[in-house]
Amino acid sequence: MRLLFTPGVTTETSGRWVTATGGKFARLAYMFPIREPQPTAAEPSSGNTPPRLVLPEWTDGSTSRFVVRMLSDAAFDTKVDIGLPVAHWRQDFPRVLTALAALPYESEVPFATEFLHYIHTTSALPRREETDPFQPYVLGAYNTPTARYVAEKSQPAVLERLANLAAVDLSQQTVAAQQAMQTVVDHPSLLAMEGVNIVVIGGDAACSPAAVLAACGARVHVVSRHAAPRIAGEYARLVADVLLDTDSIVEYIAALPGPVLIVSTVYAPGSQHVHLAVALDAIIAHVVGRRSDVTVCIPGSPTESYTTVEGKPTGAVLVAQGPNYAVAKFIERARLLLLADAHYQATCETPSGNASGYPANLDGVAGRLDPITGGAPAKRGARVIRMVLPPTLSSSVLRDRRIEKALAAAPRVGIHPTTVPDTQCAAAALLAVGWWQATQHPRPAFPPRLSVAPEFAIHGGLWFSRLPVTWRLVIGMVKAALPTPRKVKGRSTKRKVF
Repeated sequence: MRLLFTPGVTTETSGRWVTATGGKFARLAYMFPIREPQPTAAEPSSGNTPPRLVLPEWTDGSTSRFVVRMLSDAAFDTKVDIGLPVAHWRQDFPRVLTALAALPYESEVPFATEFLHYIHTTSALPRREETDPFQPYVLGAYNTPTARYVAEKSQPAVLERLANLAAVDLSQQTVAAQQAMQTVVDHPSLLAMEGVNIVVIGGDAACSPAAVLAACGARVHVVSRHAAPRIAGEYARLVADVLLDTDSIVEYIAALPGPVLIVSTVYAPGSQHVHLAVALDAIIAHVVGRRSDVTVCIPGSPTESYTTVEGKPTGAVLVAQGPNYAVAKFIERARLLLLADAHYQATCETPSGNASGYPANLDGVAGRLDPITGGAPAKRGARVIRMVLPPTLSSSVLRDRRIEKALAAAPRVGIHPTTVPDTQCAAAALLAVGWWQATQHPRPAFPPRLSVAPEFAIHGGLWFSRLPVTWRLVIGMVKAALPTPRKVKGRSTKRKVF
């Protein structure tokens, strides 16, 4: 993709007249036909290919081109420098995402607002073919809030895994995460999460806590494209597609009684993950616009670009993931920031008599969500649970033989991936403690930050190293390939661990 740098001239892009100022805030004009970005009528989605967003014609169907344009638009309008333009997005995206993690507090919210606004006003949701007879439907029912977790056979195994994870040293997790898992071991009733409806979008994913929570008596609602149950336990299953049935998912969540906790473990390979992240963002924004008792949790990954609570950057870990995954996670973090910031501002200005801690007298958003509009619903805040789950040996991670070999050698250099059951138990424990803390302290003590990593973080040893992760993994693979030295009598041949 070729970029044109045009300082000091007036140019028309994206249907908006702007004046470039030169220097690092100069306007970027792309060398492809620029047309009005408002999408035309959504094309029917083919049943043979995964549904995708309807992107403007000037993208030529390229998700990367669309993302880079939205990032540059938001950067220009908020006058921040994130390292654009770039000559090769796939090679240079870590530099851009690391720059986003270094934004100051006063720039984070405006940038996230503009970025999501441009994404939603420049794309549209797909729709089903008129001949498609499918309609979203519900299977099963969730558990009643009883003491079922006491007699559940799976609970001892869950608590044993949590006790083992809590015993891991702090080189692999933060203090808050360790204390949270130990709290659940000491108080197993927290896993029941009584009184709240937990909606897990993409609940069949490997890192989803739905199976553990359902087995422990929580009210779990799984949103999935698959009708066949893939997890054990009693729960309700909404069979729907996140992209094609967005409005049906919003209606389902909006109609649930009592407080609602939305958890997303949505994942898809390649650019499809970005499309799902945009649709998920629309779902969350519209549900929050219609309810005032929503809490949102989208688990993060230690491979994202953060500034840790100790003040050390982790941007070098970005190279462990591709640009599509990194951008999708950034979209999720941007929405969490806007929800948490609106909630923080409202609770600071709301009299203490408002026990709910949510802003009042805000109109909800109803109607068809096509095209998506993300600006209006974001005015209402929501409580947010932020956590980072460990690198997991799931099928989506072990999609390449080279990655599998690198992770197999990773423990030699202080990187410790976890198994899928361990990650599920950890996610359930952090979610339960996060929900309990949110209900006990509805008013945040400090403003939210997009760039600072959550205190609930199990990074598996990816953070706090003087060497980049890729270097460490290469060293581990080399060590694993070396022959094991023979033992010599009277002399130790034990190799030091890096």
